[in-house]
Amino acid sequence: MSSDVTLHDAPTDGPFRIGPLTVTASLVIHPGPTLGYRIDDGRATLAYLPDHEPALGMRGTLHDPRWLSGAELADGADLLIHDGQYLDVEYQQRVGWGHSTCEHAVALATAMRVRRLALFHHDPGRDDVTLDRMVAQAAAAAEGLEVMGAPEGLALDLG
Repeated sequence: MSSDVTLHDAPTDGPFRIGPLTVTASLVIHPGPTLGYRIDDGRATLAYLPDHEPALGMRGTLHDPRWLSGAELADGADLLIHDGQYLDVEYQQRVGWGHSTCEHAVALATAMRVRRLALFHHDPGRDDVTLDRMVAQAAAAAEGLEVMGAPEGLALDLG
């Protein structure tokens, strides 16, 4: 497929505009440079945090937003699309790899008063049954937060 691709660095020194959207980009915890994004159209806000470890090596509950990677991007978002790579039992062997458990994503979303959480970026070796179970467990642990999987082709109305 032929194409003419132009790549631009996203500024991380403050919001920028793309048409009617206000976009904020910020570095998030991951071994390689990785950006998360907050996109706002004045009616709804989307936060996108791929390849993200919100509290590197954390123990216990996420409490203080000042110590949470991605907090300013997720704060009050209508939808947070977030890395859900690991099971809790896998995470301790992967601290610092730059990915999250579904439970960490729920804790971040809850701490930041997110309305809906869509989990994606799962281990490619997992089957659909396991992914459905991971999402169901995360949803059961979430209070006042709608949690869903983010399968390819999912379309949501944020308004």
